[in-house]
Amino acid sequence: MKFLLSGFCLFIITGCSVSELQEAESPKKYTKIHYSGYFTLTIPTPMLANAKILDSDGTVIVFDKKRQLSGFVITNEKDNLPEKFNLRDYPKYLLELKEADGLPADIKLKFELSSKELKQSLGGPVVSVYDESSKVYYVVCKEKSCVTFVIMKDQGEQIFMLTSEGFDWGFLKKLIEGV
Repeated sequence: MKFLLSGFCLFIITGCSVSELQEAESPKKYTKIHYSGYFTLTIPTPMLANAKILDSDGTVIVFDKKRQLSGFVITNEKDNLPEKFNLRDYPKYLLELKEADGLPADIKLKFELSSKELKQSLGGPVVSVYDESSKVYYVVCKEKSCVTFVIMKDQGEQIFMLTSEGFDWGFLKKLIEGV
């Protein structure tokens, strides 16, 4: 839950920090931003010309006043969830796609509070679920503000959360899939 809250707060921060960037080898120039061994964003390098890159629990890229990306890897440990908590259910609880009644009271409360904040931030958002061969995407957008959860089907120890301003889902998916 702290990552969801941090993601929204980090959009208002300005400054610059060093982030590990790796340029992709291709005729077009791309920069890969690695969040973990499982999750990478591939961004056209020219988009980063005037961007500010911040590192705080995840990497935040501020392109300009209207366009920002903030990515975080969520684990049970980082989010103070029980060791046996199934991270694949994280977005289901947060987006109210699954009842949290079977969770411990403190964990249930965290999801309820974060869900409420997400609804207030995006104004009663509609959830889209895209189930593909290797990933499941949970996407909540209002105009050009999105929160996306990416779950890898072959591992359950990490999920990726990407919050964005100024980008539509189609463009975000290209960044996540490697353009």
